[in-house]
Amino acid sequence: MGESYDPKDLRSDRQELLARLRDPKPEDATLPAEADGYLRHNPDDAEVREARERLPELDQSE
Repeated sequence: MGESYDPKDLRSDRQELLARLRDPKPEDATLPAEADGYLRHNPDDAEVREARERLPELDQSE
């Protein structure tokens, strides 16, 4: 069956994503991809977009 989003779940997922974007951890290498995925479905979310743009590229820690 298709994946559906409950607006309540989406709202809490968004809040969690924003919190992680604002305080990224070095070990959270999937965060940029998660933010990009969220923005593909919600391209008009300026708050998440701005937080993503400020995010350092965590996956280039070598």
